[in-house]
Amino acid sequence: MEESTDWYDEVTKELDDLVHKGQVYAQNPVNFIHADCWCGSNKKYKDCHYKQIDMAPMTKEDCRLIFKKYRRKSYSCLFNGCSEKSIKSHSIPSSWLSSIIDSDNFVYNFPLNLFNSSPEEPFEVEKLGVFESSTFKGFCLEHDSKLFEKIEKEGGWELTDENCLLLYYRSVCYELFAKCRAMSILEEVRGDISMGKDPVSQVCIFEVLCGRILGMKKAVEDLSVLKDKIEQYIKEKDFSVVSYTYIPIESPINIMASGIHHPEQTFEGRDLQNLAEDNLMNMSCIVGQNGEEEFVLFISIDENDERAARFHKDLLTCDNLGNRIVIYLLETTENLFWRISDWDHLTNTQKDKVYSILGGSVNSDILEYSKEDFITGIESFATKDSKIQQKIV
Repeated sequence: MEESTDWYDEVTKELDDLVHKGQVYAQNPVNFIHADCWCGSNKKYKDCHYKQIDMAPMTKEDCRLIFKKYRRKSYSCLFNGCSEKSIKSHSIPSSWLSSIIDSDNFVYNFPLNLFNSSPEEPFEVEKLGVFESSTFKGFCLEHDSKLFEKIEKEGGWELTDENCLLLYYRSVCYELFAKCRAMSILEEVRGDISMGKDPVSQVCIFEVLCGRILGMKKAVEDLSVLKDKIEQYIKEKDFSVVSYTYIPIESPINIMASGIHHPEQTFEGRDLQNLAEDNLMNMSCIVGQNGEEEFVLFISIDENDERAARFHKDLLTCDNLGNRIVIYLLETTENLFWRISDWDHLTNTQKDKVYSILGGSVNSDILEYSKEDFITGIESFATKDSKIQQKIV
């Protein structure tokens, strides 16, 4: 496939040029006091990043207040044509999460720390109540209740193309909302987060922050197109485009998750796509509950996509599927929740390995789920391989 030639490539080149210029300034800042600032703000260096060197740095309280503002912000329903105020929707139903909560109704989550300037440790552990977990202001009351009525039934839901498309759609909308909000937060703090830092650190922070913003902008663009496409299928009641692999779980589950990703390889390590390509294939992975049964569900859309077909088919032939799924989710989604007691019982070595996988998903191209020497000791569940159901279009 052809590599992308859109705005993203041009802006990435501009960012590289700004970072290089900043590195030159950082070697001898005094020489550039009266020059334009390297960051492209159109201010003089002495009135921009040089001035910030002696300013008080942002505090954790400053960051907390910014997050609080965006948590309280009102949003409109994501469904096209609807301008009603959105409510707190669950991307993972609270009834599913109830199977992994502790006695105080809490679970663990591992969100990306947007303000962490150290790429080596970009994630942190967060303890959340079951009614806060996986919520996002995505839909108005009417669309939230009517759209997902069939997959929210207490007694379980039927494995149909329509229900799979709705689960896929909700994963896309959650990711779109999360990316939009995170991008807005980073853009707000971009001008202040370098306060109190030395010139070299300022450039490093700028590069990491702007890189994340650019990545989010590209993701928002792609997810918006995908969301509109799915909504058209929903309106036309065309569910024939859905492919899925439904994997029942044999042993008690200790995680719940819902995410959307561009897998670069199958679980057998076969190459699928390069992230620099246009027209990337999207795969949703959901770990949840269907009545009394716990499951993992991989969903894709679009007919005759050989990449999706290869991904689905390799799920049936790889070893240690349950363990690989856990690694895949750690590498691909933040919308993952872990039973507190199971996490607390892991050794420090195992926890460090989890953090390295989380960090690797941001900082490198390592894909451990497709490797034979993947992590051991964090076995999450056994799969009922004989009862796997699969449909590929």
